[in-house]
Amino acid sequence: MDAVYSSSSLRAWRTARIAAGNKQVCIRPMDELMEINMGLWEGQHIEFIENRFAQQYFHFFNRSDLYQPTGFGETYEQLIGRAIPAIDSIISRHQGETVLIVTHRITLKTIMGYYGKKTLHELGTLPDIQSISLSKISIEHHVPMIEMYGDTSHYQ
Repeated sequence: MDAVYSSSSLRAWRTARIAAGNKQVCIRPMDELMEINMGLWEGQHIEFIENRFAQQYFHFFNRSDLYQPTGFGETYEQLIGRAIPAIDSIISRHQGETVLIVTHRITLKTIMGYYGKKTLHELGTLPDIQSISLSKISIEHHVPMIEMYGDTSHYQ
Protein backbone atom coordinates (compact mmCIF):
# COMPACT_ATOMS: atom_id res chain seq x y z
CA MET A 1 0.00 0.00 0.00
CA ASP A 2 1.53 3.26 -1.14
CA ALA A 3 -0.95 5.78 0.25
CA VAL A 4 -3.97 5.95 2.54
CA TYR A 5 -6.79 8.48 2.36
CA SER A 6 -9.77 8.67 4.65
CA SER A 7 -12.91 10.63 5.21
CA SER A 8 -12.16 13.23 7.85
CA SER A 9 -14.58 11.54 10.27
CA LEU A 10 -12.80 10.01 13.25
CA ARG A 11 -14.54 6.67 12.73
CA ALA A 12 -13.28 6.45 9.13
CA TRP A 13 -9.77 7.53 10.14
CA ARG A 14 -9.66 4.82 12.84
CA THR A 15 -10.82 2.24 10.30
CA ALA A 16 -8.07 3.38 7.94
CA ARG A 17 -5.49 3.01 10.73
CA ILE A 18 -6.67 -0.56 11.39
CA ALA A 19 -6.73 -1.41 7.67
CA ALA A 20 -3.22 -0.04 7.17
CA GLY A 21 -1.98 -2.58 9.71
CA ASN A 22 1.70 -2.31 10.51
CA LYS A 23 2.45 -0.10 7.52
CA GLN A 24 3.90 3.20 8.60
CA VAL A 25 1.88 5.36 6.23
CA CYS A 26 0.39 8.77 6.76
CA ILE A 27 -3.40 8.72 6.64
CA ARG A 28 -4.58 11.78 4.77
CA PRO A 29 -8.04 12.90 5.92
CA MET A 30 -10.25 14.55 3.33
CA ASP A 31 -13.57 16.30 3.92
CA GLU A 32 -14.51 15.46 0.33
CA LEU A 33 -14.75 11.78 1.32
CA MET A 34 -17.33 12.42 4.08
CA GLU A 35 -20.74 10.77 3.91
CA ILE A 36 -23.55 12.51 2.06
CA ASN A 37 -25.01 15.28 4.21
CA MET A 38 -28.48 14.08 5.17
CA GLY A 39 -29.73 17.50 6.25
CA LEU A 40 -32.59 17.30 8.74
CA TRP A 41 -32.43 13.50 8.61
CA GLU A 42 -29.09 13.47 10.45
CA GLY A 43 -29.47 11.69 13.78
CA GLN A 44 -33.10 10.69 13.16
CA HIS A 45 -34.47 7.15 13.47
CA ILE A 46 -35.15 5.36 10.18
CA GLU A 47 -38.79 4.80 11.12
CA PHE A 48 -39.31 8.54 11.60
CA ILE A 49 -37.76 9.30 8.20
CA GLU A 50 -39.69 6.54 6.41
CA ASN A 51 -43.00 7.68 7.91
CA ARG A 52 -42.57 11.42 7.59
CA PHE A 53 -40.66 11.59 4.30
CA ALA A 54 -41.74 8.41 2.51
CA GLN A 55 -41.24 9.63 -1.06
CA GLN A 56 -37.89 11.30 -0.36
CA TYR A 57 -36.74 8.18 1.51
CA PHE A 58 -37.69 6.01 -1.46
CA HIS A 59 -35.88 8.34 -3.83
CA PHE A 60 -32.78 8.40 -1.61
CA PHE A 61 -32.27 4.65 -1.98
CA ASN A 62 -33.94 3.93 -5.32
CA ARG A 63 -34.04 7.06 -7.48
CA SER A 64 -30.90 9.04 -6.77
CA ASP A 65 -31.70 11.32 -9.70
CA LEU A 66 -34.95 12.44 -8.03
CA TYR A 67 -33.74 12.71 -4.44
CA GLN A 68 -34.00 16.16 -2.85
CA PRO A 69 -32.77 16.50 0.75
CA THR A 70 -34.84 17.85 3.58
CA GLY A 71 -33.24 20.99 4.95
CA PHE A 72 -29.61 21.68 4.25
CA GLY A 73 -28.55 18.24 3.00
CA GLU A 74 -26.81 17.32 -0.22
CA THR A 75 -28.19 15.97 -3.45
CA TYR A 76 -26.38 13.11 -5.16
CA GLU A 77 -25.20 15.61 -7.77
CA GLN A 78 -23.54 17.64 -5.03
CA LEU A 79 -21.98 14.51 -3.54
CA ILE A 80 -20.56 13.58 -6.94
CA GLY A 81 -19.35 17.16 -7.34
CA ARG A 82 -17.17 16.93 -4.23
CA ALA A 83 -16.19 13.24 -4.05
CA ILE A 84 -15.27 12.48 -7.67
CA PRO A 85 -12.81 15.37 -8.12
CA ALA A 86 -11.13 14.22 -4.87
CA ILE A 87 -10.85 10.65 -6.16
CA ASP A 88 -9.60 11.88 -9.53
CA SER A 89 -6.94 13.92 -7.73
CA ILE A 90 -5.85 10.87 -5.70
CA ILE A 91 -5.66 8.79 -8.88
CA SER A 92 -3.61 11.46 -10.60
CA ARG A 93 -1.14 11.69 -7.70
CA HIS A 94 -0.70 7.94 -7.33
CA GLN A 95 -0.61 6.49 -10.84
CA GLY A 96 0.69 2.93 -10.77
CA GLU A 97 0.43 2.76 -6.97
CA THR A 98 -1.88 0.97 -4.56
CA VAL A 99 -4.08 3.35 -2.59
CA LEU A 100 -6.45 2.59 0.27
CA ILE A 101 -9.44 4.91 0.56
CA VAL A 102 -11.81 4.72 3.53
CA THR A 103 -15.14 6.43 3.10
CA HIS A 104 -18.82 5.85 3.87
CA ARG A 105 -21.71 3.79 2.52
CA ILE A 106 -23.49 6.23 0.20
CA THR A 107 -20.32 8.06 -0.80
CA LEU A 108 -18.70 4.75 -1.75
CA LYS A 109 -21.77 3.54 -3.63
CA THR A 110 -21.74 6.81 -5.57
CA ILE A 111 -18.02 6.48 -6.34
CA MET A 112 -18.45 2.87 -7.46
CA GLY A 113 -21.41 3.84 -9.62
CA TYR A 114 -19.49 6.69 -11.22
CA TYR A 115 -16.45 4.58 -12.10
CA GLY A 116 -18.74 1.72 -13.14
CA LYS A 117 -20.28 4.11 -15.70
CA LYS A 118 -23.71 4.11 -14.06
CA THR A 119 -26.02 7.06 -14.51
CA LEU A 120 -27.46 8.79 -11.48
CA HIS A 121 -30.77 7.06 -12.25
CA GLU A 122 -29.03 3.64 -12.32
CA LEU A 123 -27.29 4.23 -8.98
CA GLY A 124 -30.39 3.06 -7.12
CA THR A 125 -30.22 -0.31 -8.87
CA LEU A 126 -26.77 -1.08 -7.46
CA PRO A 127 -26.58 -3.40 -4.45
CA ASP A 128 -26.22 -1.79 -1.05
CA ILE A 129 -22.74 -1.61 0.43
CA GLN A 130 -22.32 -2.96 3.96
CA SER A 131 -20.13 -1.41 6.65
CA ILE A 132 -16.48 -2.42 6.53
CA SER A 133 -16.91 -4.14 3.18
CA LEU A 134 -14.22 -4.06 0.54
CA SER A 135 -14.48 -2.59 -2.92
CA LYS A 136 -11.70 -2.36 -5.47
CA ILE A 137 -11.22 -0.33 -8.62
CA SER A 138 -8.20 -1.02 -10.81
CA ILE A 139 -7.11 1.51 -13.38
CA GLU A 140 -5.07 0.45 -16.38
CA HIS A 141 -4.36 2.78 -19.30
CA HIS A 142 -6.72 5.32 -17.68
CA VAL A 143 -9.62 2.84 -17.82
CA PRO A 144 -11.25 2.04 -14.46
CA MET A 145 -12.45 -1.50 -13.84
CA ILE A 146 -14.54 -2.60 -10.85
CA GLU A 147 -12.85 -5.72 -9.47
CA MET A 148 -14.71 -5.99 -6.17
CA TYR A 149 -17.97 -4.41 -5.00
CA GLY A 150 -19.00 -4.49 -1.36
CA ASP A 151 -17.24 -7.77 -0.59
CA THR A 152 -17.91 -9.06 2.92
CA SER A 153 -16.16 -12.44 2.74
CA HIS A 154 -13.72 -11.28 5.45
CA TYR A 155 -16.64 -11.16 7.93
CA GLN A 156 -16.31 -14.92 8.41
